[in-house]
Amino acid sequence: MSGKTDETGRLNCVFIGWLLDEFLGQGRAKVILPITDQYTRLHGGLGCCAGVHLPEDILNDEARCKELEWILASMPGVETVLPKRKACQMYDLPEDRTADFVVLAAQNTVLGDTPLRHDLGSLDWPLRSHGGHGASLVPMISNRKRNIPQSIRNNYDAFELGLNQLAL
Repeated sequence: MSGKTDETGRLNCVFIGWLLDEFLGQGRAKVILPITDQYTRLHGGLGCCAGVHLPEDILNDEARCKELEWILASMPGVETVLPKRKACQMYDLPEDRTADFVVLAAQNTVLGDTPLRHDLGSLDWPLRSHGGHGASLVPMISNRKRNIPQSIRNNYDAFELGLNQLAL
């Protein structure tokens, strides 16, 4: 988890719902931020990963999808925009539960839908969040030296690591 404010303490947030409403029409796309949990005073429901679900007519228009992907990727603070299939391949995600686009924020930025859909008044500053590439390396400490297999690379490998590698 890392800070998502600039040097003056101002929030670095990209509200992608605004862009989608402008590009596609009000309420035609849905932004899902998987960080929605009980710790909204910490992150306000803003995260470094967002899923964008599109209506069928847009999904069936390859040119509009490419244009939307380019527009999202061009926004300051957006690090990566991946179509569903590529995101599923890269991050071992299930296709039936993954958005049409996966958007990842840059290290010091968070993503949101629109300001009206986030309770920013209850935040404990400075805002911190996670979910992007900047939070992908998580240190682990062991009381003994171990050679960890290269195959351990995902969060669900933590059980393998904890039970079969470090506990021995």
